[in-house]
Amino acid sequence: MGTFLLAPLLAFFSPRLYRSVLESGAGRGFAYLAYLTLLFIVVALLVCVFALLPMASSFANWLIDATPEFALTSNGIELMETNLGGKVTQPYLAAHPAFGPIYMLDTTKSSAELLADKSGAPLIVGKDHVVFRGERRGETRIFDLKEAIEQVRQANRSVPVTKEVMRDLSGRVQGFIIPFVLVFFAPFFFIWKLLTAL
Repeated sequence: MGTFLLAPLLAFFSPRLYRSVLESGAGRGFAYLAYLTLLFIVVALLVCVFALLPMASSFANWLIDATPEFALTSNGIELMETNLGGKVTQPYLAAHPAFGPIYMLDTTKSSAELLADKSGAPLIVGKDHVVFRGERRGETRIFDLKEAIEQVRQANRSVPVTKEVMRDLSGRVQGFIIPFVLVFFAPFFFIWKLLTAL
């Protein structure tokens, strides 16, 4: 009983626990792993609810407030007339108080001019291109929006991205966090501990 109660602690540094359990029978060994996985899920959910979700919600709210409304039109990305209390001056840099520059928006420059940007933002949004710069690997990726623009032109209808749309998208993304933890981390933890015992 003592080993069973201490299993959550021993599981992190004692391979002997898994060997002794598996030697006593495969059924009991899998029961231990299921028990540990369940405890791990509970802890992970508590971390999500009380730490990860509030942080994600806070960042999402800041990002929505800092992002001007825009629309994807047949001419590319265009800012709406009034944004953030007035007309947005380009280039527009969204810099987080803690994380620094997040993205730079400038629909007046070509893709070559966007690549020469010195703002330090990892994401640069132009009229018909989006540039992503990975600082760790030193790689730069350019995403062409011409195909999406052509679809808008054929549909003869622009795609507005308002604050309401941003909030709806944010809510949907945050709603996937807990299911992601359950679907991905639970099997990962179970298999990781199973391999530790082999």
